[in-house]
Amino acid sequence: MKRRYVRTLIVGLIFVGLVIWIMLNERGRVVEKGEVFALQLTDLSRVSMKATEHQYTLERRGEDWWFTEPFEGLADSDKIKPILDAVASLKPLAREDQNLSDPEFGLQAPVVTLDVTYGRNRTATIRLGAESPLGQKYFASISGKSALFLIDQLFKSQVDQDPEELRDKRVLKLATDETERLPLWRPEGTLVVGLVPLAGEPTWQITSPRKLPADKSSVEGYFRALSEGEAVDFLAYTRENLVATGLDKPALTLSCEVKGQKAVTVWLGKQEEREIKQPGAPGETASTSPQQVVYVMRAGRAEILALPASYFASLDKTLLDLRDKHLMLLTREKIKGLAVAREKGVSFRAIRSDTEWQIQAPKTGRGASFKLDGLVSNLIDLQAIRYEVEGDPKVALGKYGLQAPQVAITIAVEGGQQIVLYVGSEVPEETGRLYARTSTAHDVYVIDDTVLQALPETADELLATTPDYSAGNGMFDMSDMPPGAMPYSPGAP
Repeated sequence: MKRRYVRTLIVGLIFVGLVIWIMLNERGRVVEKGEVFALQLTDLSRVSMKATEHQYTLERRGEDWWFTEPFEGLADSDKIKPILDAVASLKPLAREDQNLSDPEFGLQAPVVTLDVTYGRNRTATIRLGAESPLGQKYFASISGKSALFLIDQLFKSQVDQDPEELRDKRVLKLATDETERLPLWRPEGTLVVGLVPLAGEPTWQITSPRKLPADKSSVEGYFRALSEGEAVDFLAYTRENLVATGLDKPALTLSCEVKGQKAVTVWLGKQEEREIKQPGAPGETASTSPQQVVYVMRAGRAEILALPASYFASLDKTLLDLRDKHLMLLTREKIKGLAVAREKGVSFRAIRSDTEWQIQAPKTGRGASFKLDGLVSNLIDLQAIRYEVEGDPKVALGKYGLQAPQVAITIAVEGGQQIVLYVGSEVPEETGRLYARTSTAHDVYVIDDTVLQALPETADELLATTPDYSAGNGMFDMSDMPPGAMPYSPGAP
């Protein structure tokens, strides 16, 4: 009974804690006693800062914050959050009955002046004067209040920042799992990738210029490259700059269609060498160095970004780059047998059960799982380097050595299906590359020679010479392990 009561109490406390956490996140931060403004971050609409070295003006526009001085540009929400937090939660010490004009306080020539707009166009001005003899604090005044305040040095370091370092350097922030469609417009043509329901699951497919399976990892890598690129320089959004950067006639245009949101379009212009400011040690004159850049612009963002030229290469993708280039869509569990016919080297047949391989020809016996599983892995992973011929049932196979192939691998798949991989002649002047085709498509591919390298040269390589530990007979099959490999022993670390 007591144990049940304790368990119920723990569950109740967890539930209460969860409710409090949700309420705090919905309502924003918790206001503390002694705060001057007692604001939520959403109450702030404008912050203007002027200091000895830096000055800027930030304005809220919808969900974003923008610099309006000393330039027009998007602010990085993560980087300016400490500024907004510092203002919203300002909690200084107050001294009444002080003469704010006293030169000791330095408020006639402040080191920082901060103008804040909040609520329904309410305004306040915060001035930081001289450093307090007590250390780590500044004398300060706040408009509308007669007291002399002491504000921590941390506040100054939070608000007195170089606006160039607070700019949003990313082209856009993109959640891969929320993106549904990606059209690319290139001079060579349009390429569209989208999520299409297949067997009840949303799957990446190329939908234009024709329908093809897309490679999931390539598509997700594309989105990462798109959202992770960072600007090394910025230019003002003017007609002259649009022409000078080639953005009046983009080399590449793409659009990200995100679930429940308006599509975002990105344009990439010309590439050229540009002098880029390099960070230096504090107090040192900043230097510049030449760098190859590409100019980029995003819809709804009135500024031009210069990114490393590699950004263009990471986004200028073709159908071949994004399509699924696997010759055969196979899974290991569904492969039940192999039959290999070769001009040179051993030909063989093998069948696979849940626990082991059995060789049926040219000899019989238990198969060397390391060798055969390695071959299966190569077949599953085999991808086209390029497509020499696509969708042509009348292709002249003899031209590629595929009329009488040097190797034919028949793969028996669960359900009685068979897929045959034919390997033809070597590609002229391309070492280690071969022509190939499959029984399921009218294509000719160029592949590397990894599958041929995985084939056994003799019948003895196919056979396991000792009992298989995995079969439950207490011994580990060492015959099919690579030279130098150490078998695992039960109880070993």
